[in-house]
Amino acid sequence: DELPYEILCLIFDRLDLHSLKCASLTCRRWCEIIFSGGYIKRFTLYVPLVRWPVHVKDGQVSPFRRHGEDAGDSKRLILLKAVKRSARVYRNLMLELEDRSDCNRSATGTLYALLEPHRLEHLVSLRIVLKQEASQLLEMVVKRIPSMLQLRDLRLNGCFSSSTLLRLHSETVAHLELNTIVPRELEMPRLHSLDMQINRSAPFYAPARNEDLLYLLTLDSVKELKLTIRSGPIRETHRPIYTQRFYRRLKSLETLTLAENSTPENTFVAICDTCTSLTVLSICSLQIIGSQALQQLSRLSNLRELRLETIVTPYPVSFASFNLPKLESLSVGCALLMPETVVMLPPSLRKLVLYCGTDKVREELSLVVPKLLPHVSEYDFRLSSFY
Repeated sequence: DELPYEILCLIFDRLDLHSLKCASLTCRRWCEIIFSGGYIKRFTLYVPLVRWPVHVKDGQVSPFRRHGEDAGDSKRLILLKAVKRSARVYRNLMLELEDRSDCNRSATGTLYALLEPHRLEHLVSLRIVLKQEASQLLEMVVKRIPSMLQLRDLRLNGCFSSSTLLRLHSETVAHLELNTIVPRELEMPRLHSLDMQINRSAPFYAPARNEDLLYLLTLDSVKELKLTIRSGPIRETHRPIYTQRFYRRLKSLETLTLAENSTPENTFVAICDTCTSLTVLSICSLQIIGSQALQQLSRLSNLRELRLETIVTPYPVSFASFNLPKLESLSVGCALLMPETVVMLPPSLRKLVLYCGTDKVREELSLVVPKLLPHVSEYDFRLSSFY
């Protein structure tokens, strides 16, 4: 009891969650410290407002037995009472939402309790996972987001849901993650980074409702963008003009990561033409048809880090085709290289990673680079399995 607050916090930091829970039950002082406004940021309140399995028979979980719905609803009512009784105000909240006629009443009551104004004042991080159809409960939460005045981190996973989102608004959110679900309107003036995932194999995926909407968003304030598109049986969008217009509006972008099966040349050119503030550019698979396409990189004069994991082109890649005076790190994989042009890389370069098609090229680079590029302190030449 005589240990100061700071020392106790250091001790609690080294405990796992089970031990920490036991410590909180030891005495009132420890409980108040662990669940105080400053320390509680370590925890995330997880609330699953979904159909709960209530019966197991022959090793199979079945939510549908006689009075099963009542049993599941009873569990949700217990959760509702616990939330209403608790005076704790969590910094991090995770919700699983699912609209079902048998649980909406108790789920709605729990949401109302969670979204009371005094519980939203200190909320910093909110993660929402949608299960199947969840439009009603989702709308309840989304309407309260503007009232979360400390919210900085918002994550919304709609990969397994058919729900749609008309408008997403916040004056405070700086980091946003969206998985497959895309709002028709996005109003976040302080948005700094966006991590967007599109899963074309998702059960309810439709280009017009998901991918096309992404390229219609206005992201004037975004500095960091990561776009991951997972392939699937559904066709890609047939509106490439949306993609080009999208990138031509990202004039303030500083970091761009494209993790998709193929980034076409016209998209690459649009990025180089407009996103001239880029300092980091990473492309998983770049598809080039024209022999002069890589020259467009010279427009990105502020670029410090460049990663091109795969370059699909009928022409060998020449390092003399572009000039990046501030480049510090370069990684090129799965491409036909012209090793003799490596001497054209800028003196600012400190790290070089190249994937070579043959042992001969790799050996040649291993001999040439240390002599011709003494300023490169870290280099790695690997044999590519692509060829």
